[in-house]
Amino acid sequence: MKTLVKMSIVVLFISFLSTSCKKDESLSDLDTIEQELKSFTSNKNITKCTIREFQSNGYFDVISESPFSFSNGFIVVTRAYPSSSVEYRYNLLNLYNYYKGERNILYLEFVKN
Repeated sequence: MKTLVKMSIVVLFISFLSTSCKKDESLSDLDTIEQELKSFTSNKNITKCTIREFQSNGYFDVISESPFSFSNGFIVVTRAYPSSSVEYRYNLLNLYNYYKGERNILYLEFVKN
């Protein structure tokens, strides 16, 4: 009987170690959103986006038809000015909605925290 109890304890200890040391391979929310957007834009061959932000009474375009890229949970867009251009980064965790609009433009709607 003592041998059975000792073996049970050893088995439980080994099973505890094997399950607690497993790496969690699930994706974070940010990674999931970025992968979904990359897949969506790739499948539809989208190369430009319009950024829309929620402001008090609705969504307004803040950047229109800009080239974009993804970088560690952010979408990076460039806003051109007459004498220069500025790079903006939007956190994908603040993304409320996205869709493909006319002329194959990706529309991204963001809310502010």
